Amino acid sequence: MPKKVTPKPDIILHDMEQQKLVLRSKQKSLGQFMTPPTVAKYMANRLLQGLHKKVIRVLEPAAGSGNLVAAVFDYIAAQPQKPQKVEFVLYEIDSSMMKPLLALAKHMRREAKKLGFSVSCSIRQNDFLLNIRDEKFDVVIANPPFFKLRKNDPRSIAHKHIVHGQPNIYGLFMAACAQLLADDGRYCFITPRSWTSGSYFSELRKYLFKYLYLEAVHLFKDREAVFTNDRVQQEMMITWATVKTSQDDVMVSSSSGIADLGNVTFTLVPIANVIANKKCRSVNLPLASSACSISNFQCTLETIGCRASTGKVVPFRATRWITSSASKNTVPLLWMRHVRRNEVVWPLKGDREHIVCSEKSIKLLVHNQNYVLVRRFSPRDQEHWIMAAPLIENTNKEYIGIENHVNYIHGVGVALTKYEVIGLAAYLNSRQVSLYFASRLGHTQINATDLNFLPVPCKEDLRRIGEKRQEGVVQSEIDSLIDSIIYRINPNTDESLRDEQRISEKSSI
Repeated sequence: MPKKVTPKPDIILHDMEQQKLVLRSKQKSLGQFMTPPTVAKYMANRLLQGLHKKVIRVLEPAAGSGNLVAAVFDYIAAQPQKPQKVEFVLYEIDSSMMKPLLALAKHMRREAKKLGFSVSCSIRQNDFLLNIRDEKFDVVIANPPFFKLRKNDPRSIAHKHIVHGQPNIYGLFMAACAQLLADDGRYCFITPRSWTSGSYFSELRKYLFKYLYLEAVHLFKDREAVFTNDRVQQEMMITWATVKTSQDDVMVSSSSGIADLGNVTFTLVPIANVIANKKCRSVNLPLASSACSISNFQCTLETIGCRASTGKVVPFRATRWITSSASKNTVPLLWMRHVRRNEVVWPLKGDREHIVCSEKSIKLLVHNQNYVLVRRFSPRDQEHWIMAAPLIENTNKEYIGIENHVNYIHGVGVALTKYEVIGLAAYLNSRQVSLYFASRLGHTQINATDLNFLPVPCKEDLRRIGEKRQEGVVQSEIDSLIDSIIYRINPNTDESLRDEQRISEKSSI
């Protein structure tokens, strides 16, 4: 009989058939998206580099079919200097995952014994967020579920210290695991990028950076590149962190997807530039040299007497007032589809482009004056992040309606002038602002809060941009004009950017 060949330890990473155990409808309801083996290896390899301990305790709070656990084991098994023991603690709420996890545990114990160390594996079939124990781990690695929770969900209540607005469950996993690390613990999560900015995750960021030091991040620029089979349209990122660090920099890298993971560019960025805002602790990830140039502007919308707000008309709540027919009692209702780059196009001869102006509906309307309208959802084409347009007062109506998926920038106390709104819209549509948002926003929405914190030129420069735009100057020339304003403010811009991103080299893990 031919000799039986024992599979290599990493063969389990290629056994994706286990994913078929869960029906897609059930998997989505649990927020489960299985980690591809290549991504699991990439996460584990950086996480475990240089870790030398006799006993290593590993936590996976949302184990799924075990690809991340398998990647950790494979890395340890391949090292010349091995620990005496590895203790795995795996949480998984889905009963259909028990069979593959038990098989994985058996495989790891058998292979470890051959290689001269031991493995224990505690598999806990319950909800991690509601069953956290008082224990410490050397390594936490996770691909948590992601979906929004209600405030009255038991998990939201149990972790209310980091809940703000409507929480996403993955943020609760991130926070809960941070406090379970040992004094020299290591931490790695793959999640949507949305936690890095915005008010919903502000408490999470404060909590994380209370316990952890950010060490490295990797961004997947293609929204569908990581969980291809699951049609997940989220910009994903991997976060590596430690409890203790002496580093002054964060290693930032990116790839389009999985195929180019082996050949990415790593950039060292000073930690003070990555987590610069002490109030909201947003995470800025400047991957392009131009991305930080508008940081030279000392003004924001609020300091120049403006403010971004969100449209007040929520369609399903205002159905009785929204109509497709114009009359003496209706005013224009502007939707996201009416906002083009540097132009508002209304009407479009579409449905529901008017709203009744009455004593009861007037609270949903705004005075008809000059505004900048900004789509709340990013178009995310190849060149632009946001889409903005000037709205110039040009009807005899006293009020207008702005739908809830549109932000509007307005003057505070005094209305904005024609050239100010034209200039501000052109500025928002610029290459520089797109790069700025690309490096800072972790979500696909452009919220009013993001706009209010955006650095902007002074009003005089905005009027100058508006006058040029009104003369017919194209957007590319506006971008050049913005560059000249930046260099006028800070002649050393090129040098400061080189300091900010001073080390960039080709490498692979």
